[in-house]
Amino acid sequence: MMLSEGLRIARLSAKRKKEGWKRYDGGMKSICDGILRDCWNGEFYRASAGHFCQFYVRDFGISVESLDNDKAVSSLSYALQKFRDAGAVYVAITPDGKPFDFPAFSPDSLAFLLRALRIAKAYDVAAAYQDFLEAQIVIWCDKVLDKDGFVKKGVHFGGMRDHAVRSSSCYDNCMVLLLKQEAKKLGLKTPEISLTVERFVDDFWVEDHFKDSMESDVISGDANVIPFWLGLVESQKMAKSALQCLHKLRMDRPIPLSYSQSGKDAPRMIWQNAFVKGWESEAKWMQLGLMFAAVAKDYDKPLFKEVAESLRKNVLANQNVLEVFTPDGKPYVSTFYHADEGMLWGAALAKRILQSRIT
Repeated sequence: MMLSEGLRIARLSAKRKKEGWKRYDGGMKSICDGILRDCWNGEFYRASAGHFCQFYVRDFGISVESLDNDKAVSSLSYALQKFRDAGAVYVAITPDGKPFDFPAFSPDSLAFLLRALRIAKAYDVAAAYQDFLEAQIVIWCDKVLDKDGFVKKGVHFGGMRDHAVRSSSCYDNCMVLLLKQEAKKLGLKTPEISLTVERFVDDFWVEDHFKDSMESDVISGDANVIPFWLGLVESQKMAKSALQCLHKLRMDRPIPLSYSQSGKDAPRMIWQNAFVKGWESEAKWMQLGLMFAAVAKDYDKPLFKEVAESLRKNVLANQNVLEVFTPDGKPYVSTFYHADEGMLWGAALAKRILQSRIT
């Protein structure tokens, strides 16, 4: 399955490299609305209007606040039926309806699925799949948690930065807190999950930033955006400090945001990363950049004005929301890959954050 998916994406990527991407007419609202229309296939929201034309739990869970609610509920019903039929929650579902993980089991899949059910107010859907979800939470806890309630060390999990091999990453531990929070809000039974926000902060906050993982103090983009974007940590002082750490390292320029300052401070990557050099180190990810801007909007207004304007100009220049960029802000291209277009999360987040001119 992974080989066929890889070949499909490579084929469509090559076409995009040759022909370019679709350019939507109009301003920010028109562009975003057009992408959201193109991502809806009549049954569920696809991760993009380009080559990621499948259901991705993470992408959907990030986008859900800005989606048409009836269509969001339909998407959740579709995904849960496929997952239950397959016997597990996976990170994605192929265009022909087959669930899969890449490159490994991802703790954020179930966490973002529960978040989406709650935000979409899909309580009837959650109730219909309650037994399945509660069984998956038990399996999740056994796979992910150590005896102290943190994510197990020395295990490579998938996630937003899925090429990076990290040991008990900050991102994955955020998913522990997210799953615990969302399961409770949905009234789902869970095994005892002992990790608290206070313990998380005690173990991951280092002077002025969240460290990348239990075994690395490196300043990474996801570690210093996700805790605040999810609302797990709500400290003005900490959020502003973390944002300024990324800003001082120029990880938000010319557009936000890269996962690391450069290749030298990136963790070890899976072998597939050889096909996409710099992919999850110094490349600029629009998804993470829009989340960075959202956090800055709440905690650092001057920084928000700067980065939001750079993102807005990027979207208008491309007349689309592209997936990923080179360190100098050009659409990412490698021998085997071209940045995807029409990103679901891009349109959803940009519509909320960037639609109006910055004042």
